[in-house]
Amino acid sequence: MLRLLAPLGVVAGTLLPYLPHFFFGTLPFEDDLTNYFWPVMHWVASVLGTGALPLWTSRLYSGFPLFADSEAGTLFPLNWLLIVCNDPRGLLTVLCASLCLSALGMYAFARSLGASRVASAIGAWCWSLGGFATGHWIHVSILNSTAPLPWLLLAVDRVLATGGRARWRWLIAAASLHALQWLGGHVQPALMSWWLVAAYLFFRLFVSPAPGAPARSRLKQLALFGGVPAFIGAVAFGLSAAQLLPTLELAGESVRGAGAAYAYGTSYSVAPVELITLFSPFFFQHDSGVRWSLWAGWETAAYAGILPLMLAVSGLLPSVRRLVGQVAGNGSGERLFFTVIAVVSLWLAMGDSALLSPYRWLQALPLMNILRAPARFLMLFDFSIAV
Repeated sequence: MLRLLAPLGVVAGTLLPYLPHFFFGTLPFEDDLTNYFWPVMHWVASVLGTGALPLWTSRLYSGFPLFADSEAGTLFPLNWLLIVCNDPRGLLTVLCASLCLSALGMYAFARSLGASRVASAIGAWCWSLGGFATGHWIHVSILNSTAPLPWLLLAVDRVLATGGRARWRWLIAAASLHALQWLGGHVQPALMSWWLVAAYLFFRLFVSPAPGAPARSRLKQLALFGGVPAFIGAVAFGLSAAQLLPTLELAGESVRGAGAAYAYGTSYSVAPVELITLFSPFFFQHDSGVRWSLWAGWETAAYAGILPLMLAVSGLLPSVRRLVGQVAGNGSGERLFFTVIAVVSLWLAMGDSALLSPYRWLQALPLMNILRAPARFLMLFDFSIAV
C-alpha cells in the first residue's frame, strides 16, 4: 500500500491545478486549442465513433486529407477518450491523462536512478507542471508526443540491464513508446527524444553503466550502441507507418515541403532577455493579461520552477567535487549528464540568438529543415532539470 501512495500523490498533484476547470466548467481554451485542436479532434472522434476513419473532410479548404495531418492524432490511443466523452471536458480529460502518464513516467524513471519516493514525486511534478508542459497546454499534439519520453528512457535502461527474453521485451516496449510519440502528432518532441535516447545510450554504454548492467567488452558496447537505436527506430516506424507515410506525403505538398528559410525556422527562439522567465515566469505579462515579449509566451516559457533549479544546483555541486579525476560514481554521472543536456538544450532553444548559432547546424538535417520554434528544446531542458 505504501508503494502506491507516492504514485497516487504524483497523479493528485498533477491534476490539482486543473480540478477547478472540471468542477466549474472554466475550460482553458485559447489560440490553437480553440482554432484547431478542439474542432478537429471533436470531428475526428465523432467519425471514429461510427467505426470509420476520417480520411477526408470537405470542411477544410476545398477538401483536405485530414487523416494525413498527424496533429489530428487520429491513431493516438489517449485521444480515443473523446469517442466516449466528445465534449470540452472530454478534451480536458485527454490533456490531463497525458500529463499524468508523463508524470508517472518521470516518477518511475527517477526511482530507477535511485531517487527516494519523495524526490521522485517532486521531479514528476516539476516535469508535468513545468514551463514547457504548462505553456504548451494548448498544443495537444505536443503534450501527447512528449508524454512517453520518461518511460522511453526507463525502457532503454532496462534494455541495458537485462538479457535474453527480458531484453527483447524491453526493446519492444521502447519501440512501442517511441511509436506512440510519432502517433501523438508532433514531429519535434519525437525527434528530440530520439536524439536524447542516442546521447543517453552513449552515456550508459561508455561512461556510466545503467544500474544492474553487466560488464561488457568494447565490441558488445559498440554492437548495442548501433543495434538498439536501429531496432527501436525500425519497429517504431513499422508501428506508426500508417500515420507517418500519409503525413510525409502531405508534408511534401506543403509550403515547407522544400524546406523553410532560416529566418522562418528560427522564429520563436528564446531571446537572451527572455531567460529572465527562468526565475520570473510572468515578467513579460501585464496585469491586464497582455504580453509584451518578443514571441508568444507558450513557446518561450523557460520557467522550470525555482525549487527545481535550486535542487539541481545543490545536487550538482557535490557531484562535481566527487568527479575531480573520476568520470562517474554514486549517481554523479547521471547528474552531470542531465546538466549537460540542460545546458545544450537551452543553448539550442535560443536559436539564432545563441553564441555560435548552433541551430543553424541542426536545420540542415532532414525533417528539421521544415520545422521552426527552437524554443521547443525547452522540453529537454525541463526534463533534465526535473531529473
